Amino acid sequence: MVDELKYTQNVRGVIFEATVHSRVVVDCPENLKAGWLVKYPLVDKQFMALTDAKDGKTVINPVNCVMDINYLRQNNGNTFKNPDWVIKQGIEFGISYI
Repeated sequence: MVDELKYTQNVRGVIFEATVHSRVVVDCPENLKAGWLVKYPLVDKQFMALTDAKDGKTVINPVNCVMDINYLRQNNGNTFKNPDWVIKQGIEFGISYI
């Protein structure tokens, strides 16, 4: 199940990825939607979920990618009024939000 989810073509918000092999499957709430932020425990930071939750898991790409900022949402489904902190955090990991 994890490999199937990790390599799914059904991701949202990705404009470019250096490789799909850098995707990571992480635990998440059952109601999580693509575009919401989810914690990546390895670095204790939040990243944009690329898929809706499936069996308590979602996919993120924590490095070297370009994301569509129009998909980025607060975890209540609303758009961010000021997503600057997410954009700054992304720079640290080679993620651009455009």
